[in-house]
Amino acid sequence: MSERENNVHLIITFILLTIKPTFNCIVFIFKAAGIALPLKMIYVYLLLLVCLSVIIYLYRPPLKNLICYLIILVFYGINYLLATPETKQYFNTDVAAILFVYAPIACICTTRIINWKPIFDDKRYLIFVDIVIVLSLLSKIKGINTVGYMSFSYSLLPLWGICLVAALAFGHRPQWVFLIIGGLEGLMYGARAPLLWIFILAVITWCVISIKNIKERKLPPVIPVLLFLTLLLVVMHYLIPALLDSSFLDTSYVLKRLSAGTFFISNPRKESFPICQKIISEMGLSVNGLFYDRTVLPDGQYAHNIVYEVLMSLGWIFGIPFLLAVFGLIVKAFYKQNYTGIVFVGYFICTLFLRYLLSGSIFDETNFVMFLATLYSMQASCSATTVKKADV
Repeated sequence: MSERENNVHLIITFILLTIKPTFNCIVFIFKAAGIALPLKMIYVYLLLLVCLSVIIYLYRPPLKNLICYLIILVFYGINYLLATPETKQYFNTDVAAILFVYAPIACICTTRIINWKPIFDDKRYLIFVDIVIVLSLLSKIKGINTVGYMSFSYSLLPLWGICLVAALAFGHRPQWVFLIIGGLEGLMYGARAPLLWIFILAVITWCVISIKNIKERKLPPVIPVLLFLTLLLVVMHYLIPALLDSSFLDTSYVLKRLSAGTFFISNPRKESFPICQKIISEMGLSVNGLFYDRTVLPDGQYAHNIVYEVLMSLGWIFGIPFLLAVFGLIVKAFYKQNYTGIVFVGYFICTLFLRYLLSGSIFDETNFVMFLATLYSMQASCSATTVKKADV
Protein backbone atom coordinates (compact mmCIF):
# COMPACT_ATOMS: atom_id res chain seq x y z
CA MET A 1 0.00 0.00 0.00
CA SER A 2 1.29 3.46 -0.89
CA GLU A 3 1.84 6.15 1.75
CA ARG A 4 -0.83 8.26 0.04
CA GLU A 5 -3.44 5.52 0.34
CA ASN A 6 -2.52 4.92 3.98
CA ASN A 7 -2.90 8.64 4.70
CA VAL A 8 -6.34 8.74 3.06
CA HIS A 9 -7.55 5.81 5.16
CA LEU A 10 -5.99 7.35 8.27
CA ILE A 11 -7.64 10.73 7.74
CA ILE A 12 -11.18 9.41 7.39
CA THR A 13 -10.64 7.12 10.39
CA PHE A 14 -9.28 10.01 12.45
CA ILE A 15 -12.35 12.05 11.53
CA LEU A 16 -14.59 9.26 12.84
CA LEU A 17 -12.59 8.99 16.08
CA THR A 18 -12.96 12.72 16.73
CA ILE A 19 -16.23 13.50 14.96
CA LYS A 20 -18.49 14.00 17.98
CA PRO A 21 -16.39 16.52 19.94
CA THR A 22 -15.42 18.21 16.67
CA PHE A 23 -19.06 18.65 15.69
CA ASN A 24 -19.86 20.05 19.13
CA CYS A 25 -16.99 22.52 18.76
CA ILE A 26 -18.28 23.68 15.37
CA VAL A 27 -21.73 24.21 16.87
CA PHE A 28 -20.11 26.14 19.74
CA ILE A 29 -18.21 28.43 17.36
CA PHE A 30 -21.33 29.31 15.38
CA LYS A 31 -23.45 29.87 18.49
CA ALA A 32 -20.74 31.99 20.12
CA ALA A 33 -20.61 34.08 16.94
CA GLY A 34 -24.38 34.46 16.94
CA ILE A 35 -24.79 32.55 13.69
CA ALA A 36 -27.87 30.34 13.52
CA LEU A 37 -27.34 27.37 11.21
CA PRO A 38 -29.37 24.14 11.11
CA LEU A 39 -26.34 21.94 11.72
CA LYS A 40 -27.01 18.22 12.08
CA MET A 41 -24.67 15.26 12.47
CA ILE A 42 -26.38 13.48 9.59
CA TYR A 43 -24.94 16.06 7.18
CA VAL A 44 -21.43 15.18 8.33
CA TYR A 45 -22.21 11.47 7.98
CA LEU A 46 -23.46 11.99 4.42
CA LEU A 47 -20.28 13.90 3.56
CA LEU A 48 -18.18 11.06 4.94
CA LEU A 49 -20.10 8.55 2.85
CA VAL A 50 -19.37 10.63 -0.25
CA CYS A 51 -15.68 10.56 0.70
CA LEU A 52 -15.90 6.80 1.23
CA SER A 53 -17.40 6.36 -2.22
CA VAL A 54 -14.48 8.26 -3.73
CA ILE A 55 -12.01 6.12 -1.76
CA ILE A 56 -13.66 2.93 -2.97
CA TYR A 57 -13.50 4.17 -6.55
CA LEU A 58 -9.85 5.22 -6.32
CA TYR A 59 -8.36 2.35 -4.32
CA ARG A 60 -10.62 -0.66 -4.97
CA PRO A 61 -10.71 -2.36 -1.53
CA PRO A 62 -10.25 -6.15 -1.43
CA LEU A 63 -13.39 -8.27 -1.65
CA LYS A 64 -12.82 -9.62 1.90
CA ASN A 65 -13.31 -6.11 3.31
CA LEU A 66 -16.68 -5.79 1.61
CA ILE A 67 -17.65 -9.29 2.79
CA CYS A 68 -16.75 -8.30 6.35
CA TYR A 69 -19.11 -5.34 6.11
CA LEU A 70 -21.82 -7.56 4.65
CA ILE A 71 -21.45 -9.95 7.60
CA ILE A 72 -22.08 -7.08 10.03
CA LEU A 73 -25.22 -6.09 8.11
CA VAL A 74 -26.48 -9.68 8.11
CA PHE A 75 -25.74 -10.04 11.84
CA TYR A 76 -27.81 -7.00 12.76
CA GLY A 77 -30.47 -7.84 10.17
CA ILE A 78 -31.07 -11.32 11.57
CA ASN A 79 -31.21 -9.99 15.12
CA TYR A 80 -33.74 -7.34 14.10
CA LEU A 81 -35.97 -9.82 12.30
CA LEU A 82 -35.97 -12.15 15.32
CA ALA A 83 -36.26 -9.34 17.90
CA THR A 84 -39.30 -8.95 20.11
CA PRO A 85 -41.26 -5.67 20.09
CA GLU A 86 -39.54 -4.81 23.40
CA THR A 87 -36.05 -5.10 21.92
CA LYS A 88 -36.79 -3.65 18.45
CA GLN A 89 -37.03 -0.17 19.94
CA TYR A 90 -33.29 -0.29 20.67
CA PHE A 91 -32.41 -0.63 17.00
CA ASN A 92 -32.28 3.16 16.89
CA THR A 93 -30.33 5.92 15.15
CA ASP A 94 -27.12 4.89 16.92
CA VAL A 95 -27.39 1.43 15.35
CA ALA A 96 -28.10 3.06 11.98
CA ALA A 97 -24.92 5.14 12.36
CA ILE A 98 -22.95 1.96 13.03
CA LEU A 99 -24.39 0.09 10.06
CA PHE A 100 -24.25 2.81 7.44
CA VAL A 101 -21.31 5.03 8.48
CA TYR A 102 -18.93 3.51 11.02
CA ALA A 103 -19.02 -0.12 9.89
CA PRO A 104 -18.35 0.53 6.18
CA ILE A 105 -15.55 3.00 6.94
CA ALA A 106 -14.10 0.66 9.58
CA CYS A 107 -14.16 -2.36 7.26
CA ILE A 108 -13.03 -0.62 4.09
CA CYS A 109 -10.60 2.00 5.42
CA THR A 110 -9.60 1.47 9.06
CA THR A 111 -8.70 -2.21 8.64
CA ARG A 112 -6.29 -1.29 5.84
CA ILE A 113 -4.20 1.27 7.76
CA ILE A 114 -0.62 0.04 8.00
CA ASN A 115 0.92 2.99 9.84
CA TRP A 116 -0.81 4.73 12.76
CA LYS A 117 2.16 6.86 13.77
CA PRO A 118 1.07 10.15 12.10
CA ILE A 119 -1.89 10.77 14.42
CA PHE A 120 0.53 10.72 17.38
CA ASP A 121 3.52 12.39 15.73
CA ASP A 122 2.31 14.63 12.89
CA LYS A 123 1.85 18.20 14.12
CA ARG A 124 -1.17 18.72 11.85
CA TYR A 125 -3.11 16.03 13.69
CA LEU A 126 -1.85 17.22 17.08
CA ILE A 127 -2.81 20.86 16.47
CA PHE A 128 -6.29 19.76 15.46
CA VAL A 129 -6.59 17.66 18.63
CA ASP A 130 -5.39 20.55 20.78
CA ILE A 131 -7.93 22.96 19.27
CA VAL A 132 -10.81 20.56 19.87
CA ILE A 133 -9.76 19.97 23.48
CA VAL A 134 -9.57 23.69 24.24
CA LEU A 135 -12.82 24.54 22.46
CA SER A 136 -14.59 21.69 24.23
CA LEU A 137 -13.61 23.13 27.60
CA LEU A 138 -14.67 26.65 26.57
CA SER A 139 -18.01 25.38 25.28
CA LYS A 140 -18.71 23.83 28.67
CA ILE A 141 -17.59 26.91 30.61
CA LYS A 142 -19.84 29.09 28.44
CA GLY A 143 -22.74 26.70 28.98
CA ILE A 144 -23.31 26.18 25.26
CA ASN A 145 -22.29 22.52 25.21
CA THR A 146 -25.07 20.58 26.95
CA VAL A 147 -23.78 17.06 26.21
CA GLY A 148 -24.02 14.75 29.24
CA TYR A 149 -20.95 14.10 31.36
CA MET A 150 -20.57 10.49 30.18
CA SER A 151 -20.80 11.23 26.44
CA PHE A 152 -18.67 14.35 26.83
CA SER A 153 -15.71 12.62 28.45
CA TYR A 154 -15.81 9.43 26.40
CA SER A 155 -15.96 11.35 23.12
CA LEU A 156 -12.86 13.28 24.19
CA LEU A 157 -11.01 10.26 25.58
CA PRO A 158 -9.33 9.35 22.24
CA LEU A 159 -8.06 12.93 21.96
CA TRP A 160 -6.67 12.93 25.50
CA GLY A 161 -4.97 9.63 24.69
CA ILE A 162 -3.36 11.10 21.58
CA CYS A 163 -1.94 13.94 23.68
CA LEU A 164 -0.53 11.49 26.21
CA VAL A 165 1.11 9.18 23.66
CA ALA A 166 2.45 12.12 21.65
CA ALA A 167 4.01 13.64 24.78
CA LEU A 168 5.32 10.51 26.48
CA ALA A 169 6.24 8.27 23.54
CA PHE A 170 7.17 10.80 20.86
CA GLY A 171 8.51 13.72 22.91
CA HIS A 172 6.01 16.41 21.89
CA ARG A 173 6.32 18.44 25.08
CA PRO A 174 3.53 20.98 24.33
CA GLN A 175 1.07 18.08 24.42
CA TRP A 176 1.54 17.85 28.19
CA VAL A 177 -0.19 21.23 28.46
CA PHE A 178 -3.18 20.06 26.45
CA LEU A 179 -3.29 16.78 28.35
CA ILE A 180 -3.57 18.81 31.56
CA ILE A 181 -6.37 20.86 29.99
CA GLY A 182 -8.08 17.62 29.01
CA GLY A 183 -7.71 16.30 32.53
CA LEU A 184 -9.28 19.46 33.93
CA GLU A 185 -12.28 19.29 31.62
CA GLY A 186 -12.65 15.62 32.48
CA LEU A 187 -12.53 16.47 36.19
CA MET A 188 -15.02 19.32 35.93
CA TYR A 189 -17.43 18.04 33.30
CA GLY A 190 -16.71 14.35 32.67
CA ALA A 191 -17.11 10.89 34.16
CA ARG A 192 -14.79 8.98 36.49
CA ALA A 193 -13.75 6.02 34.36
CA PRO A 194 -12.14 7.95 31.45
CA LEU A 195 -9.70 9.49 33.91
CA LEU A 196 -8.80 5.99 35.06
CA TRP A 197 -8.33 4.75 31.48
CA ILE A 198 -5.95 7.64 30.76
CA PHE A 199 -3.97 6.77 33.87
CA ILE A 200 -3.74 3.12 32.76
CA LEU A 201 -2.60 4.24 29.30
CA ALA A 202 0.11 6.37 30.93
CA VAL A 203 1.34 3.38 32.93
CA ILE A 204 1.37 1.09 29.87
CA THR A 205 3.19 3.66 27.74
CA TRP A 206 5.80 4.43 30.40
CA CYS A 207 6.43 0.73 31.10
CA VAL A 208 6.89 -0.06 27.39
CA ILE A 209 9.28 2.86 26.89
CA SER A 210 11.21 1.94 30.04
CA ILE A 211 11.62 -1.71 28.99
CA LYS A 212 12.77 -0.62 25.56
CA ASN A 213 15.30 1.82 27.01
CA ILE A 214 16.63 -0.73 29.49
CA LYS A 215 17.16 -3.28 26.70
CA GLU A 216 18.97 -0.61 24.70
CA ARG A 217 21.00 0.25 27.83
CA LYS A 218 19.45 3.68 28.15
CA LEU A 219 17.94 5.35 31.18
CA PRO A 220 14.16 5.00 31.52
CA PRO A 221 12.16 8.25 31.11
CA VAL A 222 12.24 9.34 34.75
CA ILE A 223 11.60 13.07 34.27
CA PRO A 224 8.09 12.69 32.73
CA VAL A 225 7.12 10.43 35.63
CA LEU A 226 8.40 12.92 38.21
CA LEU A 227 6.53 15.72 36.48
CA PHE A 228 3.38 13.61 36.33
CA LEU A 229 3.60 12.70 40.02
CA THR A 230 4.30 16.31 40.96
CA LEU A 231 1.32 17.46 38.94
CA LEU A 232 -0.84 14.77 40.53
CA LEU A 233 0.16 15.93 44.02
CA VAL A 234 -0.56 19.55 43.13
CA VAL A 235 -3.98 18.60 41.73
CA MET A 236 -4.87 16.54 44.80
CA HIS A 237 -3.57 19.02 47.36
CA TYR A 238 -4.56 22.36 45.81
CA LEU A 239 -6.74 22.13 42.72
CA ILE A 240 -9.36 19.59 43.82
CA PRO A 241 -10.07 21.32 47.16
CA ALA A 242 -10.37 24.63 45.28
CA LEU A 243 -12.81 23.11 42.79
CA LEU A 244 -14.82 21.52 45.60
CA ASP A 245 -15.28 25.00 47.08
CA SER A 246 -16.26 26.52 43.73
CA SER A 247 -19.48 26.64 41.71
CA PHE A 248 -18.18 23.73 39.59
CA LEU A 249 -19.28 21.40 42.38
CA ASP A 250 -22.91 21.92 41.34
CA THR A 251 -22.31 20.76 37.75
CA SER A 252 -19.46 18.26 38.02
CA TYR A 253 -20.34 14.57 38.41
CA VAL A 254 -16.76 13.71 39.43
CA LEU A 255 -16.53 16.50 42.01
CA LYS A 256 -19.89 15.53 43.49
CA ARG A 257 -18.65 11.96 43.88
CA LEU A 258 -15.45 13.17 45.53
CA SER A 259 -17.35 15.48 47.85
CA ALA A 260 -19.74 12.71 48.88
CA GLY A 261 -16.93 10.17 49.33
CA THR A 262 -18.47 7.84 46.73
CA PHE A 263 -15.88 8.20 43.98
CA PHE A 264 -15.21 4.44 43.86
CA ILE A 265 -18.80 3.31 44.46
CA SER A 266 -21.16 2.38 41.61
CA ASN A 267 -24.66 1.53 42.74
CA PRO A 268 -26.12 0.63 39.29
CA ARG A 269 -23.42 -1.99 38.71
CA LYS A 270 -23.67 -3.25 42.27
CA GLU A 271 -27.38 -3.86 41.68
CA SER A 272 -27.32 -5.10 38.09
CA PHE A 273 -24.32 -7.48 38.10
CA PRO A 274 -25.92 -10.05 40.47
CA ILE A 275 -29.10 -9.98 38.36
CA CYS A 276 -27.06 -10.55 35.19
CA GLN A 277 -25.26 -13.46 36.80
CA LYS A 278 -28.54 -15.03 37.87
CA ILE A 279 -30.10 -14.67 34.41
CA ILE A 280 -27.05 -16.14 32.69
CA SER A 281 -26.91 -19.09 35.09
CA GLU A 282 -30.57 -19.92 34.42
CA MET A 283 -30.88 -19.28 30.66
CA GLY A 284 -29.62 -22.67 29.51
CA LEU A 285 -28.91 -22.78 25.78
CA SER A 286 -31.38 -20.07 24.81
CA VAL A 287 -30.33 -17.24 22.48
CA ASN A 288 -32.24 -14.05 23.30
CA GLY A 289 -30.91 -11.61 20.70
CA LEU A 290 -29.43 -8.12 20.92
CA PHE A 291 -30.52 -5.76 23.70
CA TYR A 292 -32.23 -8.48 25.70
CA ASP A 293 -30.49 -7.24 28.84
CA ARG A 294 -32.50 -4.00 28.72
CA THR A 295 -35.78 -5.88 28.88
CA VAL A 296 -34.95 -7.89 32.00
CA LEU A 297 -32.84 -5.51 34.09
CA PRO A 298 -34.53 -2.90 36.33
CA ASP A 299 -35.51 0.43 34.74
CA GLY A 300 -34.29 -0.61 31.29
CA GLN A 301 -30.64 -0.70 32.36
CA TYR A 302 -28.04 -2.37 30.18
CA ALA A 303 -25.57 -4.95 31.46
CA HIS A 304 -22.63 -2.53 31.97
CA ASN A 305 -20.19 -5.29 31.05
CA ILE A 306 -19.23 -6.80 27.70
CA VAL A 307 -19.19 -10.39 28.99
CA TYR A 308 -22.64 -10.16 30.58
CA GLU A 309 -24.07 -8.30 27.58
CA VAL A 310 -22.77 -10.80 25.04
CA LEU A 311 -23.83 -13.87 27.00
CA MET A 312 -27.30 -12.51 27.72
CA SER A 313 -27.79 -11.53 24.07
CA LEU A 314 -26.09 -14.33 22.14
CA GLY A 315 -26.28 -17.12 24.71
CA TRP A 316 -23.61 -19.67 25.49
CA ILE A 317 -23.66 -21.10 21.96
CA PHE A 318 -22.76 -17.91 20.10
CA GLY A 319 -21.60 -15.72 22.97
CA ILE A 320 -18.56 -17.78 24.00
CA PRO A 321 -17.09 -17.91 20.44
CA PHE A 322 -17.78 -14.17 20.07
CA LEU A 323 -15.93 -13.33 23.28
CA LEU A 324 -13.05 -15.67 22.45
CA ALA A 325 -12.71 -13.98 19.06
CA VAL A 326 -12.63 -10.48 20.61
CA PHE A 327 -10.14 -11.27 23.37
CA GLY A 328 -8.14 -13.45 20.99
CA LEU A 329 -7.80 -10.48 18.64
CA ILE A 330 -6.52 -8.37 21.53
CA VAL A 331 -3.92 -10.96 22.55
CA LYS A 332 -2.83 -11.53 18.96
CA ALA A 333 -2.47 -7.80 18.32
CA PHE A 334 -0.27 -7.37 21.41
CA TYR A 335 1.80 -10.45 20.63
CA LYS A 336 2.74 -9.34 17.11
CA GLN A 337 3.83 -5.78 17.96
CA ASN A 338 7.16 -4.11 18.41
CA TYR A 339 7.48 -1.58 21.24
CA THR A 340 5.78 1.25 19.36
CA GLY A 341 3.00 -1.06 18.28
CA ILE A 342 2.35 -2.14 21.88
CA VAL A 343 1.87 1.52 22.81
CA PHE A 344 -0.61 1.92 19.93
CA VAL A 345 -2.54 -1.20 20.90
CA GLY A 346 -2.60 0.03 24.50
CA TYR A 347 -3.99 3.33 23.24
CA PHE A 348 -6.82 1.67 21.33
CA ILE A 349 -7.70 -0.61 24.23
CA CYS A 350 -7.73 2.19 26.80
CA THR A 351 -9.63 4.73 24.69
CA LEU A 352 -12.02 2.49 22.74
CA PHE A 353 -12.50 -0.74 24.69
CA LEU A 354 -11.98 -0.63 28.45
CA ARG A 355 -15.22 1.25 29.00
CA TYR A 356 -17.14 -1.88 28.00
CA LEU A 357 -15.91 -3.60 31.14
CA LEU A 358 -17.86 -1.12 33.28
CA SER A 359 -20.37 0.66 31.04
CA GLY A 360 -21.59 1.13 27.52
CA SER A 361 -23.04 -1.33 25.04
CA ILE A 362 -20.92 -2.86 22.28
CA PHE A 363 -23.95 -3.37 20.04
CA ASP A 364 -25.22 0.20 19.81
CA GLU A 365 -22.08 2.29 20.33
CA THR A 366 -19.87 3.28 17.45
CA ASN A 367 -16.50 2.87 19.14
CA PHE A 368 -16.62 -0.92 19.36
CA VAL A 369 -16.64 -1.56 15.63
CA MET A 370 -13.83 0.99 15.29
CA PHE A 371 -11.88 -0.81 18.01
CA LEU A 372 -12.11 -4.16 16.23
CA ALA A 373 -11.02 -2.56 12.97
CA THR A 374 -8.01 -0.84 14.54
CA LEU A 375 -6.74 -4.05 16.15
CA TYR A 376 -7.29 -5.98 12.93
CA SER A 377 -5.10 -3.46 11.11
CA MET A 378 -2.44 -3.66 13.84
CA GLN A 379 -2.02 -7.45 13.65
CA ALA A 380 -1.99 -7.62 9.84
CA SER A 381 1.28 -8.85 8.36
CA CYS A 382 1.76 -5.59 6.45
CA SER A 383 1.45 -3.41 9.54
CA ALA A 384 4.38 -1.08 10.13
CA THR A 385 4.64 -2.11 13.79
CA THR A 386 4.62 -5.91 13.60
CA VAL A 387 7.72 -7.47 15.12
CA LYS A 388 9.27 -8.28 11.78
CA LYS A 389 9.27 -4.62 10.86
CA ALA A 390 11.74 -1.99 11.97
CA ASP A 391 10.60 0.01 14.96
CA VAL A 392 8.93 3.23 13.91
